[in-house]
Amino acid sequence: MGIYDQLEGMEEILSDFIIETNELVEQLDQDLLVLESEAADQEAINRVFRAFHTIKGTSGFLNLADFTTVAHAAEDVLNKIRMGELTPSPKVVDAVFESVDWFKNATQAVERRDELFQPTQPVLEKFHGIFADDEGVETTAAAPVNTEDEFDALFAAANAANKAADEAEQKATNADDLEEEDFDALFAAANAANKAAAAAEELEKAKAIANKDDDDPEETLDLAAAPGELVSEYISEAIEILETISGILIKLDATEDREDEFSISDDVVNDLFRAFHTLKGNSSLLGFMPISKVAHKAEDYMGLLQEGDCKPDPAMVDAFLDVSDWMLAVIKDLQKGTPKPFRSGRVIAQLERLICHKEQSQKIIEPEPVPVVKATKPAVQPEPITRKPVVVPGNGRAPVETLKPEPVLAQLAVKQAVADLPKSDPANDSSANSSGNGKSNGDKSAAEKTIRVDVDKLDRLIDLAGELVLEKNRLNQVSNEISTVLGKGKRTSDLGAANNSLRYLTKEIQEGVMQLRMLPIAHAFKRFPRLVRDLTRSGEKKIELTITGEDTNLDRSVIEAIGDPLVHLVRNSVDHGIETVAERLAKGKSEAGHVLLGAYQEGNHIIIEIKDDGAGINVAKVRAKAISKGFITQDESDRMSDQEVGRLVFAPGLSTAAKVTDISGRGVGMDVVATNISKLNGSIDVKWVENQGTTFTIKLPLTLTITAGMVIRVGHELYILPQISVAESIRLTPGMLDSIQGNDVLRLRESVIPVIHMKKLFSVPPEEDSNDSKGRKRNDEYIVIVSNADKMVGLVVSELVVIEETLVKSMGDVLGKVPFIAGATIRGDGRVVLILDVGDLVTNGLQA
Repeated sequence: MGIYDQLEGMEEILSDFIIETNELVEQLDQDLLVLESEAADQEAINRVFRAFHTIKGTSGFLNLADFTTVAHAAEDVLNKIRMGELTPSPKVVDAVFESVDWFKNATQAVERRDELFQPTQPVLEKFHGIFADDEGVETTAAAPVNTEDEFDALFAAANAANKAADEAEQKATNADDLEEEDFDALFAAANAANKAAAAAEELEKAKAIANKDDDDPEETLDLAAAPGELVSEYISEAIEILETISGILIKLDATEDREDEFSISDDVVNDLFRAFHTLKGNSSLLGFMPISKVAHKAEDYMGLLQEGDCKPDPAMVDAFLDVSDWMLAVIKDLQKGTPKPFRSGRVIAQLERLICHKEQSQKIIEPEPVPVVKATKPAVQPEPITRKPVVVPGNGRAPVETLKPEPVLAQLAVKQAVADLPKSDPANDSSANSSGNGKSNGDKSAAEKTIRVDVDKLDRLIDLAGELVLEKNRLNQVSNEISTVLGKGKRTSDLGAANNSLRYLTKEIQEGVMQLRMLPIAHAFKRFPRLVRDLTRSGEKKIELTITGEDTNLDRSVIEAIGDPLVHLVRNSVDHGIETVAERLAKGKSEAGHVLLGAYQEGNHIIIEIKDDGAGINVAKVRAKAISKGFITQDESDRMSDQEVGRLVFAPGLSTAAKVTDISGRGVGMDVVATNISKLNGSIDVKWVENQGTTFTIKLPLTLTITAGMVIRVGHELYILPQISVAESIRLTPGMLDSIQGNDVLRLRESVIPVIHMKKLFSVPPEEDSNDSKGRKRNDEYIVIVSNADKMVGLVVSELVVIEETLVKSMGDVLGKVPFIAGATIRGDGRVVLILDVGDLVTNGLQA
């Protein structure tokens, strides 16, 4: 049976898993870079740990064993870093990065439904090497644990500890025979015996719990006895409560530094108490007693914290997160309508082990050094030492307090109980999602309400908003025609007012719907710190990357399309722009080069800049290379300005790199960048100062779906020019055009602009140009100046009709790419109008 055969009927869960894992690995890239530069950043460590923990849990639910194995191994490494047992050295961070890359590739394989993933062995061997270097101890990540053998070994140690306690007790009862100098040694031995005795008790209880399955029968939740409407409300509220609990606990987890400084504020304890109390009451009301009992035990613990009878520690956070996950899994299973059997006894027993009482709240403390005095026995007779924690006084010392047992075994058993439970839809688990990346938004509400919407549904809503724009245009046109026929009057005035109101509401709806498609450009930028890091690790360059404007919003489809062009540009800055350390120092520059990746909004478009302080463009080298490759002749080169030569970097196959590297040098990439940006109705420009740096500037429309356009007429046909590309328009008068080498040009101010006659380009007969769009006789022509990057051309058209909003539609797969056409739209009168591709016109229109 294949991997995906066993997931039949779980396509939605698998889809959510892919989305969530992609989000987590993107965040992991950012957090690992932080960890690499700030090894002591506890918040980053916790976020990375939680991300791997989430991937491990959700992949385990889906039986994606390779995901679970790699995530478990990475989680083990992060856990050692959290505990201070391992330092996030470059070798460690590199190994974790390699696991992140594995997850990226494996997630793409799942998305394609590939049966084979990349081998896990290289990643696991990297982790094993880390453990082998850690004080010479080899650890196998995610290896199965023989619980019975482990307990036998622990009990053997405990028996030895008990024997030591007996011997210490015997010696203590004969304290009269001790010399003064021997008493301190006995005192230390007694403390050690106390610790061992306490550990033995903990082990005995833990083994009793581990073997308790026979006394912990399977339970199910009875849906038949509860009203359906109440169950639905209960599930909704319970999930929200558990999300709140998880959010609070994750914030606590982020604030822990050292165990002896861990504390929880009264407000947080009260919030947790109320949450568990509400969950207990609601569950009891509907007869869901297993959940009610677990919530009751959790509430008891919070009550002890309120009273000061119990002191919290960091281990409590992990234990309660696991309990919260257990409850959420049960409730998510209930949500599906067919709850599966589970065991709650083990979870309740482990919560009981976390509960400490007043008489157990003492700790063993090491005795202070005692001055050597001549005395034959202690001032106070010591009490006999038993298997129970004891107090050994002496020479006026303060009573020795008993060690509070560590709840590590309790966590182990709770985690085992969670693992035993059939989980339900963890890919949608908000608490898991919070665990992965919620700490980066620490000042936001832990229970922030968001929903995931299927992209197809969102696109459908946006299409409808676009259709509404078309109908608005149609109604506006009809309204104007009615007003022309009927003249001014009350009814036409009312119609005009209603039309204006509808126009306003349509615009508000359109803008609101379009905001749903808007995403911060950080979604495209977040990959680049990792990219720059990887590109510079194998070379002789040092580069500092600065990112600005991450909150700038851009249409989702534009963000998806702009990713690859940005990768090419950043790679170009790293490989061609920034010099080696030796070269920079020789030029008097700083050792590290600087690359700026920034974005900002300017009107109805977004500006993206990729700026470096490197060598700039060597114009002479570009000229020579272009001539040798046959891109231009020597005569053409002599007539070209430096700026025009610089733009040859976008020509396909032209590269000035001295050698081909893994990054660049083959002459592909920059032409693809220009082509892809042109497809987005955008433009790209390049400016540079030799030995000071280069700046690439990309100009993109906010959205590709609805855009303002200038309607023009060429002959009898109407076309639309995207307004973002229109610089200005001029009425053409006799003698305005000049000719250079047989080509018409327009001299405008200090520029010479080449001209394209649209009638000639589209083969329009001259007789079609006698009437305008309103049927009037006229022979006037206009020039519309359009720009793409730093290139400008003038389009000679028959008429400028109107500027209006248009819904952009593709030409479809049947027609495919049509020269000079970017898409089509439907006007208010029902006519289909073609939208012109300005980038194609500027690049190829003069040669057509």
